[in-house]
Amino acid sequence: MMTLLGVLALRQGLAANENLRLVARLRRLAYCDQLTGLPNRLTFNRRLRRALRDEVPVAVLLLDLDGFKQVNDRFGHASGDRLLASIAERMRNAVGGDGMIARLGGDEFAVLVDGDRPVPPERLAERLLAVLQPLPGEEDLGVHPSASIGIAEYGAHHTSHTDLLRDADIAMYAAKAAGKSAYRTCTPALREEAVSRAELIADLRRAVDEGQLHLEFQPIVDLATGTVRSAEALVRWRHPRLGVLQPAAFLPLAEETGLILPVDRWVIQEACRAAAAWRKHAPEVTVAVNIAAAHLRRPDLIDTVTTATAVAGLSPHALTLELTESALIEGSETVLDRLRQLRELGVGIAIDDFGTGYSALSYLHRIPATELKVDRSFVARLDAEDPRAYATVDMVNRLAAAFDLAVVAEGVETGAQHAAVTAIGCLQGQGWRYGRPTALPELLAALTPVDVTH
Repeated sequence: MMTLLGVLALRQGLAANENLRLVARLRRLAYCDQLTGLPNRLTFNRRLRRALRDEVPVAVLLLDLDGFKQVNDRFGHASGDRLLASIAERMRNAVGGDGMIARLGGDEFAVLVDGDRPVPPERLAERLLAVLQPLPGEEDLGVHPSASIGIAEYGAHHTSHTDLLRDADIAMYAAKAAGKSAYRTCTPALREEAVSRAELIADLRRAVDEGQLHLEFQPIVDLATGTVRSAEALVRWRHPRLGVLQPAAFLPLAEETGLILPVDRWVIQEACRAAAAWRKHAPEVTVAVNIAAAHLRRPDLIDTVTTATAVAGLSPHALTLELTESALIEGSETVLDRLRQLRELGVGIAIDDFGTGYSALSYLHRIPATELKVDRSFVARLDAEDPRAYATVDMVNRLAAAFDLAVVAEGVETGAQHAAVTAIGCLQGQGWRYGRPTALPELLAALTPVDVTH
């Protein structure tokens, strides 16, 4: 029979074992990612700092899955978690003993390569990209994202592990910009470009408040008479150091950072004021404004439009919002309802650059569009009498007629292009052939009919 002391000793032993198991569990929770079983961000950073203290060669690969958000949105987070676990196992096998792979969080992973490296970081990146290719059946399901990888090697220009991770991040975004499913190594040129980009973003945050933006207007004319029917508002940035910047130089940054929202609001307000002024000279002329996809998802879009038109004293019927095909086709029911509300107000909805995106007939049935704008890339080829380009513009014109939509041929620059789009039956045109983007005073002077015969 066990003595009292024996019972106490057994209990103490069990308690000690339980404490050890608890400590082990807490350690796993602290240093291991629970979903994938990989080391987590804390462990990765500790190992990275230790490697730098040991003064051994160090490289970091930063990996971000492309399109993973769409997997969660389409199939749910449970499916996303299963996919992450599967991908993590593939990457663990690809790296093997040549580095330490960790999950930093979300769909972001990292590989630490330190000490003697029989396998260069670039080779590891190639192995990772290879194992992330879709398995049979996955591509058809549309559930397998690709990856972008950034590589940075520790050097004299780095002072800490955060500098190294920053450079890997810079390279990773360069890989995304290169078309995704790729890797890039950080170079001095990439680093300098990233610094310039950060400075430009900081400047853009001040641009609206400090009145650095201004609008130019390009006329849209009736092809038969040359009468100006509308004008597209185009934003420019008078940068205090870099001079006048065209939209391509800053609007992509604005969209990436969310700054496109205040920029779009300013453009809508200013365009409505300008239109109210020119309609005193030409009461039927309207204004067209490009807005980003992000604005379609904003519940305050309707208020932005109604306020801008009311303050300017402009009828909503005089305003057209231009949206790209990709922005429209990705629209939810909420977005479609918002577009319908805009149409009920009288605001026009134009599908810009038509033919370069999805061009799916199914979405034309759902979107309350009023106008299609034929992309300039098709119009430009009419000069060479390209039969395919001619057929494409003709097809768009017929399609628009079937849906009772107006058509604007964009990018008309030559007499031959004008003759071609007119012969096809397009009723309106826009491009240098009829007028370049100009300030409001010059536009007012151009509200008389344009000579389209020469």
